[in-house]
Amino acid sequence: MIKEFFSKKYLILIIITSSFLATYTLKSQDQYFLIDDIQVSKRNKASCNRLGNIYDACQWISKFTIKNNGNNEITNFCLIMEVNKKNYELCYGERKSISIKRNSKKTFMINLTDSMKVSMEAEKPKIKIIPAQ
Repeated sequence: MIKEFFSKKYLILIIITSSFLATYTLKSQDQYFLIDDIQVSKRNKASCNRLGNIYDACQWISKFTIKNNGNNEITNFCLIMEVNKKNYELCYGERKSISIKRNSKKTFMINLTDSMKVSMEAEKPKIKIIPAQ
C-alpha cells in the first residue's frame, strides 16, 4: 500500500511537471519564422568574369528570406549559419531595428567574403541556416 501511494504520488508529480513545462515552452516561443530561398552567388558574376574583382564584383554573397508565420511582429532574432562546416551566429535587431510584420517576408543579404572570410577564389560555399534557440 505504501509503494502504491508513492508511485501514484510520483506519477502525479511527473504529469503536473511535464504539463507545466509543455505550456511554458509554448508560451515562450512567440517567434515562428521560416527561412526560405537560400541563394549563394558572386556579387556580380558577369562583371567578375569580364573585368575581375573591380568594385568587389567577385565577392561571395548569400541571400535568404525570412517569413514571419507567428502572430506577433518580429523585431529581433538570431540564427546559426554554417558556412563550409564553420558555424557563425547572426543576430538581427540588436543594433539596428528591424520589423517583420505578421505574414510578411524580409530578404537579407550577407557578404560571405567580408563577414566569414570566404576567399573569392574558393569554390561556391556550402551554406546551411538554422534558427538559434
